[in-house]
Amino acid sequence: MKNGSVPTIKDVALRAGVSVGTASHVLNNTAVVSKARHDLVVKAAAELNYRPNQLARSLRQSKTNVVGLCIPMISSAYFASLIEALDELSISQGHQVMQVLSGGSPQQELDRVESLISRRVDGIVLMPTTDPTRTLDLIARHHVPAVIVDRIQHEERFDLVLLDHQRAMREVVEHLRLLGHERLLFVVRNPNLITTRLRIDTLRSMVTESAGRLTAQVIGTPNEAQDLQDQLKGLLWRDDAPTAIITSNSINTLWVLRYLQSWNIRIPHDVSLVAFDELPWGELVSPPLTVVRQPTADVAATAWQLLMERMETPTAPKRREMLQNHLVVRASTSPPISSR
Repeated sequence: MKNGSVPTIKDVALRAGVSVGTASHVLNNTAVVSKARHDLVVKAAAELNYRPNQLARSLRQSKTNVVGLCIPMISSAYFASLIEALDELSISQGHQVMQVLSGGSPQQELDRVESLISRRVDGIVLMPTTDPTRTLDLIARHHVPAVIVDRIQHEERFDLVLLDHQRAMREVVEHLRLLGHERLLFVVRNPNLITTRLRIDTLRSMVTESAGRLTAQVIGTPNEAQDLQDQLKGLLWRDDAPTAIITSNSINTLWVLRYLQSWNIRIPHDVSLVAFDELPWGELVSPPLTVVRQPTADVAATAWQLLMERMETPTAPKRREMLQNHLVVRASTSPPISSR
């Protein structure tokens, strides 16, 4: 080996006094080699600071050990937690995660997933936008193993990991009803998301079932915090102001908390608050927030397991796993005490 050159497997074999094939079997774990020769190869590789050519190995094996992950954004606490959980799983199993963001745009989602496919990822985990049809068609056309996380209820071509949003909303509304709340407000970011529609439909269904004992309003803030501020302010000073607010994600929760504080509206004395989403700071604010906890670790583990199995057996029957959220009751919800 010349000074300054990158060591090759031939250099390792020469240093160890074995054939190139034996060195390859040891370094790639492709065949059983005697302990003596195994130790010689490992020692030689360490002395030469040998690093295998991962790209060449990937091309030979038709694998890259890279999994693509496409999600809408990282500003949501739930998405950030999901990225972290999937990354930890990938490291523990010798893979890497290549992350891209759709920004909630179907066209950007299509472009980003196309870039993942062009980089020969072994599989894709996708949390889709409101209209992922072209993206799903692209993945299916290229026969890339994929798992879809939430936001789709029925898709025969892919494995699905879903959350039971209807059950979660029923649990929230029942909790507030038992506390004595009759006027509810649901603050959502994007009313067109299937997950949001399921929650809205469940809320309205429970209002109908109550035979007039419950009322509920829904406001959407897809663009700016100012939209929420204007709508919220218009509702909270009415005679029939809501006594409890439900927020759809961590971003809306932050905005609502900011405005309530600036208007000196106290939680839960003036209005109770329940937040959907992963909120690592939820129990640190005052009062600690009642939240619908997303099972992030379970979502990540289930999606990862399904993807690994799909990569191993592409023709296996498609699977659909439904996971449950959990209502965690804290001090931000209480019986309605005062009227403003």
